[in-house]
Amino acid sequence: MKTKLMFSCFITALLISCNSNEELPIEQPSLTVEVLDKGVPLESAEVTLYLRKNLYPLDEAKPVATGITDESGKIIFNKNIEKHQKYTAKVEHTSECKNNLFFLNNYFTDESSKTVLGNRYKEQNILTVNVLKSANIMLRNTSPGLTGFTDNLHISIRNNGNGRSSLGYLVPNKTLLINDFPIEDKHLMEIVHIRTGEEISSDHILTGNCSSTTTYNLHR
Repeated sequence: MKTKLMFSCFITALLISCNSNEELPIEQPSLTVEVLDKGVPLESAEVTLYLRKNLYPLDEAKPVATGITDESGKIIFNKNIEKHQKYTAKVEHTSECKNNLFFLNNYFTDESSKTVLGNRYKEQNILTVNVLKSANIMLRNTSPGLTGFTDNLHISIRNNGNGRSSLGYLVPNKTLLINDFPIEDKHLMEIVHIRTGEEISSDHILTGNCSSTTTYNLHR
């Protein structure tokens, strides 16, 4: 009788344990994207979230999620977000020509990416993205290009003090198109004359719009 009672208690405990396990909710982490424009929350910004794999280009044909920031400049993504995966946010505010696309084109920076942790660390699952007004610009090297001399220019973008990314070389009388260049920060662009090492001033590249291309002549 005692054995039957113990066996009955064991079965009951097992059933309760099984039922409890079935009722445990599956952890669904979330990622908050905060968009700032010179430190001020940017409302109504379009945010597109992508899964980031190493340093390869984003697969823009397969976004994880999209949304619009609220008045606090934030949007919370809580669907299709997986723990320990890295996500990158592409942000655009079309009406004001503001975005962070100049960072997304640089594979060696992590300006717009975040690795999601579990819900225990929810306060750390926040990705802050800074945007700047951008423009499509065309650079033309108008250096004389004298015979026997190299007047090539090297164009690069600085990465917040962590090195720079090359945009290419510009030979005399040739042009280089740069989409979504951040015209609000003149310190981001670096133009260097290859032969002399002289840095060409880019202070004048501060105007333009995102619906057409503005051409700038560069020469030493």
